[in-house]
Amino acid sequence: MNLVKLKDAIETLDELKERYDDLRLLIADQVRDKQITEARDNFSKLESLGKAIEQMENLDVQV
Repeated sequence: MNLVKLKDAIETLDELKERYDDLRLLIADQVRDKQITEARDNFSKLESLGKAIEQMENLDVQV
């Protein structure tokens, strides 16, 4: 049972990291295209994702 939860947590973390990387690239494109308002909005989302990733990585796993 715990291994299933661990696997789900790892998959969720991987998905968050992928979304983080995609959003980071989108922000870079928006800045390059001078879409500053959109980039600023997405940066807030990026910060939230970063915090979520950090929290997941710092969880104590008990198996």
